[in-house]
Amino acid sequence: SCKTLLLTGAIGFGTMSIGWLLYAASWWLLVVHGLWDLVVMSPVRRVLRAAGLLGPAPCHYSKYLQKQHPYMQHKRVGGLLTDVIHIPADATSASDEAQQRGKRHPKRQPPPHPSVVIFPGNPGAAGFYTQYARHLHERSGRTVEVYVVGHAGHSARSKLARPHHYEAQIDHKRAFVRSLLQEQPHRQLVLIGHSIGAFMALCLLGEFGANVVQVQLLCPTVQHIGASPQGRWMSPVLHYARLPLSLLGASLKHVLPHFVLKRLLRAHLRGEEHAVQTVYHDLLDFDVLRNALYMGSTEMRGLKEMPADVRKWAHSQQGKLVWCFAETDSWVPTHHHDDIREMFPGSQVHVKDVRHAFVIGNGEEMSQLSWEWIRRVDPGRGT
Repeated sequence: SCKTLLLTGAIGFGTMSIGWLLYAASWWLLVVHGLWDLVVMSPVRRVLRAAGLLGPAPCHYSKYLQKQHPYMQHKRVGGLLTDVIHIPADATSASDEAQQRGKRHPKRQPPPHPSVVIFPGNPGAAGFYTQYARHLHERSGRTVEVYVVGHAGHSARSKLARPHHYEAQIDHKRAFVRSLLQEQPHRQLVLIGHSIGAFMALCLLGEFGANVVQVQLLCPTVQHIGASPQGRWMSPVLHYARLPLSLLGASLKHVLPHFVLKRLLRAHLRGEEHAVQTVYHDLLDFDVLRNALYMGSTEMRGLKEMPADVRKWAHSQQGKLVWCFAETDSWVPTHHHDDIREMFPGSQVHVKDVRHAFVIGNGEEMSQLSWEWIRRVDPGRGT
């Protein structure tokens, strides 16, 4: 019986060892395959596509986009491919005034109410803002058109050959607003900027201030980002380790089974499906991650004091500014609230119990706040 027990134990141990070896070998093959595809084949495919020898990359996101993001457009802004969410005003709900005034020259007539243009934070994939934009549109009674302008290179459909500095993204947003006003020169705009998008919105006041009736700055990072609690440890990481981090993040889709990765994302992103799909299909890509991390690195090193010209434009139009800070925000220390109150005493400053990344978990709540502020500009609106 002793020999039988020993034999059974040896067989069990041997079987278990073989199983673990096979399991380790399979993971090793997945890692090698993933790195080979990421490091070698992806650049080769990009070169072949640039030379016209290979068709466009298949977008497995397309079915989800058609279902969940029916208003997502893929267009050129300033010559760069860009994801733009455009939710138009519902003609059945909007005032008939636009139709009556626009019979002879419809393209020249401004919409009856301000258009809302949203600039994202970083990462700046437009898909993160889908629910927030939808809720805002619904609260307006579908009478306000809403745009979300994704950052160039921050989605799988708008990859860039070279990463973009945050200042290049400001020029990108300037090109978008300029194109809107070329179509309708008298169009009124409400600019909404989140995080670094708030700084972008402020930078546009100098050129487009006559058309802008309100600027909402949500969890705004407009000065000394690198000196914030989060920025102090993220700054060296983004500066020295962004390429390894880009490789690591992109390899997750090649190493982990899809259902495991999506379950982990749902746990981290509070079950917000639009955010899960956006991270999975857009953010976990080497080129997209490299671009977002490079942009973050330039924010940390480049954005210190608010530039004098931006501060001047904002001060001259401070009655249009609505600041909304999070009560606890590791990117925006509380003393920044006092700085803003001192710099722009004629603006509105609010502090709310929301996350910095409000699009994950607080999108509906923030849309309600945004709508209340818009109604103060356009008080003849419905509830």
